[in-house]
Amino acid sequence: MKHRIRYAITLAGGNKAVHEKSGVSVRNLQNYKSGGAMPNAETIGLIAKATDVSLNWLIYGDGPMQAGLAQEQSGYGDAEGPPLDEETLIDTIVVVEEVLAEAATPPSPEAKAGKVLKIYKEVMAAKARGESLSPVRVLRMVRERDEEA
Repeated sequence: MKHRIRYAITLAGGNKAVHEKSGVSVRNLQNYKSGGAMPNAETIGLIAKATDVSLNWLIYGDGPMQAGLAQEQSGYGDAEGPPLDEETLIDTIVVVEEVLAEAATPPSPEAKAGKVLKIYKEVMAAKARGESLSPVRVLRMVRERDEEA
């Protein structure tokens, strides 16, 4: 559940934005994202509402992330290509978000998405070869893209 909480909070604009919408402290949000603490039922509800995700998805990982997306997502299983590694994608997004939070000028959403996609593909290719990318390599990849833009 910590990965879904982290993903939902990231997409909703980060800890501060979710805190402002939910009343849950930034410190508690950080603990839930890291898995250092487990939110109670009421807090899960507050986070789901503040991040606009379904409770079922946030708690169990079942169904669409947002209400009303079930029909749109029904064809995803038929897509060509390898299945999406959700945990790797979430971790990639979180790393990119954390590195970019330190940037003087944040990139556009399109540039950020490009960073996530490039790193995700590299991580998946390394996994397919039975290798892994070092955290230093991933950080360099995020920063390299910053310098190119």
